[in-house]
Amino acid sequence: MAEIKTKTRAKRTVSKTAAAKTDTVNITPAVLKGTVKAPPSKSYAHRGVISAFLSGGECDVKNIHLSEDLKATLGCIKALGSAFEYNEKKKMVHFVGTRSALSEKVILDCGESGSTLRFFIPIAMCFCQNLEFCGKGRLMERPLDPYFEIFDSLGIDYKMKDGRLTVKGGLKSGSFSVDGSISSQFITGLLFTLPLLDGDSEIVIRGGLSSKAYIDITLDVLKRFGIKIENNDYKSYFKISKLLNDLGKKDEAIEMLSTLLRNRPHIYEATSILGKIYIEKKEFKNAIEVYTNSLKHHPDKSETYYNLGICYSRINDFDIARKCFQKTIELNNDEYLADEGRIIDSYLSEHMCQGW
Repeated sequence: MAEIKTKTRAKRTVSKTAAAKTDTVNITPAVLKGTVKAPPSKSYAHRGVISAFLSGGECDVKNIHLSEDLKATLGCIKALGSAFEYNEKKKMVHFVGTRSALSEKVILDCGESGSTLRFFIPIAMCFCQNLEFCGKGRLMERPLDPYFEIFDSLGIDYKMKDGRLTVKGGLKSGSFSVDGSISSQFITGLLFTLPLLDGDSEIVIRGGLSSKAYIDITLDVLKRFGIKIENNDYKSYFKISKLLNDLGKKDEAIEMLSTLLRNRPHIYEATSILGKIYIEKKEFKNAIEVYTNSLKHHPDKSETYYNLGICYSRINDFDIARKCFQKTIELNNDEYLADEGRIIDSYLSEHMCQGW
């Protein structure tokens, strides 16, 4: 609920002359005060009714406007056996907390809602292992590759034919690698689904993260329903990027880490890994840029100054290199690096013109 207070001190007179007649409108200063109900968020509404359904208990979700997309979501919930009522006057969905038995095959009509389709593909697999998804317009032409990759890795049978997707099989807990650059909706679908499986699961995001704000909405709603998900500051990026680097795929690792740092420049571990990859590739100016940006968020990291000293030395800028090594010694929060800094600084002071 939001309270709005508005003061106006203006006084306006509107005159109109017609047949020697003048109309005057006076606006008197006043204070507006009261409460207004914020318009419902479709993104929160989707996630709220889905979470209420998955909770399996009696639950009320308030301030719900039945858009066409939300009708599609509620239709899928009904197809999966959940009982609920919508109170038009109160704008509330009441979940009774009971589910009816499902037939051998469940058909889910997602209308024209991409959110509904991408959320319910993994969710529905927890309730039935013979599913058919359909929709209107060009819905079924939207990319679903992140799920198809998971299905292929798990041996799940699926087929897209004549605008209808059939899926036969179920998901098991484990580690799921998802391309986050296509849509965050795939990640949200898995975030809803994985808590329903036996055992802990992990989502590893690769290729960048599209629409991170929507992931935050999902995490917020799940938290309200008591689901604990460890975000770990997106550190699954580090596992994949390190693996790519170890496999010699340095350019792919650079792309992944650069994408992460564009969105979250304060993550120190990402800058550390990226800078070292650039040093290995002898791209010292790129490494300098990475480490310099890192200092804006972590000004007291001796490792960063040490690596900057190495980079500046390699491009023969010995004055700045010495300053970086001296800063490493001054901070002294890593004894090994401080000793290394003293040795290199001493060497450069004697052989500055000769280089390395």
